Amino acid sequence: GQFASPLDPRGEDPNIAELRRALPGLPRHRIERVSREFKRVLGYPSIIRLALAVRENMPDRFSPQCLARVNLANAKVVMEEAEKEGLVDSHMLNGMLRVHTNSGRIEPAIRYYNTAFAKHGKSPTTHSDRLLFEMLVKKKRLERAFKLKQDIESRGRTLDLLSYGTLTEHYGNHDQLGSALMVIRECIDKHGLPPGEKALKKVRSMCRRGGGGAEAARGAGGEGPARVEAPGREAEVLEEEEAVL
Repeated sequence: GQFASPLDPRGEDPNIAELRRALPGLPRHRIERVSREFKRVLGYPSIIRLALAVRENMPDRFSPQCLARVNLANAKVVMEEAEKEGLVDSHMLNGMLRVHTNSGRIEPAIRYYNTAFAKHGKSPTTHSDRLLFEMLVKKKRLERAFKLKQDIESRGRTLDLLSYGTLTEHYGNHDQLGSALMVIRECIDKHGLPPGEKALKKVRSMCRRGGGGAEAARGAGGEGPARVEAPGREAEVLEEEEAVL
């Protein structure tokens, strides 16, 4: 590309200006280190020295929140460049959604899910649904998770096996056997399969502790939408699940 004029009224080093265009989002101090590496030699600098110049050293003390902020800032730079080039697709949108859900901040994640896909003429995918649903369950925001589930189903989609597994595992970890079994039943109704083995591990353990019978399972039942929606079928569902587990 063309270097900025050395008489640039902003007084910026033309090498720095060129590197800023080539490396958007890289902090100024690291761009300056890269520039110094090019000035050290007549030819191209060592790739090893360049790698050292651009890498971000981990501070002696840091918090998960700090790392989440850095990841979010870096991801935003990537998305901005992708938007300029017209390269935004569902895969990139889901990647950015993952950054939001990994940050642990519920409101920004929900806002992104509700607006970013529409902004780019896309619709959330089953993967998008799972990212947000899993975040809400892991944050113990079950009411909001079930509201999301209802919204997803109203749009003609359904939660995938992994999402059902996350909810089953949550109930298993909280000794809510009845609710876990009802989620498994719904998963089988939707997908023809129960969730994966990891999600079923605690449920199996609770069934063994309770003697494996429906009576013991009923005694360990917890709260959940399936219980509210079909209270009369609880015993029937629990008995059916003995065969699955």
